[in-house]
Amino acid sequence: MPVFQSAAQLSFAADASYNWLMEKPNATGMISLNRRTIAGDWLAARLEEKGARQNKLASYLDVTPALVNFWIKGTDAIPPKHLPSIVEYLRLSDGELRELYSVVDIQAFVNELYDLFLPLAARPKPKKIAKAAAPTVHGIGQYFHYPIKVFARLLAYCQTLAASDRQVNADRQTECSSVRLHIAAACRVVKDIDRYLLGCDSEGKKGTTLWTPDNIWPHLTYPFNYYMAFFIDHVGEADGDYVSELKQELLIAFASLADFSKSQNRKDNIVAQHALYMLSRHGTGDDAHRYASMKRSKDVQAKRMALFGEAFRLGDKGPFDELCSTIRNDDLLALAVIAFDGLHYGDYTSYDNSPNAGVVPTHALVRHMHSLSDCRIFIRQLASIRIRGILDRYSDKIQNSDTSRMLIADKLLAIRGRAFDDMESQAAFEKIDQVMTKAA
Repeated sequence: MPVFQSAAQLSFAADASYNWLMEKPNATGMISLNRRTIAGDWLAARLEEKGARQNKLASYLDVTPALVNFWIKGTDAIPPKHLPSIVEYLRLSDGELRELYSVVDIQAFVNELYDLFLPLAARPKPKKIAKAAAPTVHGIGQYFHYPIKVFARLLAYCQTLAASDRQVNADRQTECSSVRLHIAAACRVVKDIDRYLLGCDSEGKKGTTLWTPDNIWPHLTYPFNYYMAFFIDHVGEADGDYVSELKQELLIAFASLADFSKSQNRKDNIVAQHALYMLSRHGTGDDAHRYASMKRSKDVQAKRMALFGEAFRLGDKGPFDELCSTIRNDDLLALAVIAFDGLHYGDYTSYDNSPNAGVVPTHALVRHMHSLSDCRIFIRQLASIRIRGILDRYSDKIQNSDTSRMLIADKLLAIRGRAFDDMESQAAFEKIDQVMTKAA
């Protein structure tokens, strides 16, 4: 274990451009995650719009004007107990109400993330974790020379992905809801990595497993995998001498969990499947060779994880051709793809209510429709295979579901008129169009 820098040696605000407490609000009016005043900025803007004053709001809430000013400046968080009264006083619309609750949540997640990048001794409430941790272990921030820079980059990464998400279904996803989804996922992933590095489980008790049957489910859903990948693919030697050790710690965790011989039940198997995917996608060449045999596994979800992981790791047409061909010719794998996609994108809450339960994986379908606009032909071809798989099984149910038809129609309108330069994408688009025409 390397000798890490002490809290005094770590420069958390050495570069003013990365000092998130000092950043100015985003000139575009969009949420700026690199501020401690996310919720305060939103509240100040609504007060100005409504022609209301801070002291009048304070009086209505029966708090001091100074406290409301602290909320605006980000010195104190807005307590959840005051939110209903703020809604009443400002006469917020339903949309504004949802925004208020979202920005308060977003602020809490950003603040929690910031604390996780601090050295243990500098954290607001380190005792629960520190008590169980050995004196030689270190939190995630101490793997970096300038943790605040990595923290700021993670926020920018989060904001970029959230903005990209809105292109998938802009009419039905607000900026606040998208940002909240991503910052919550980033926070949970960093917490789980931090606890693993500290040798503690989710309750602060001694434990050394990154994922367990109790915490695996969120990691199977979008966009959690992106934030785990951030610490493997988006940090490097320039961020600190010990970044390679952090990556190695994570790959060791994946390898340990991907040992199917240790799986005693179905939940253990699900943990192993996800670890296999992360190794196949983000591991070294040695990891890839070690788990290549899983592409022929009788465990269809393990097979799916190995095939998808390898294809996305190599990012080349050859592996994607193999993946698409296997899905076409293996009905069980095709069903496994639908089951996981439905779980991943929020249509299903578990594998138990997936394809066989007859629930239409609408959000997964819309995601795949969006991928038909991808500039990479192998991504479009994979999306086409997934679209056809869903439509082959759910066309009738889509025609009878108002919600499904509405979401699909929105996306169909967005991609209509695009000139597809490959036959599979064109065929997938035409099949969607046929299903929606019958439903009209």
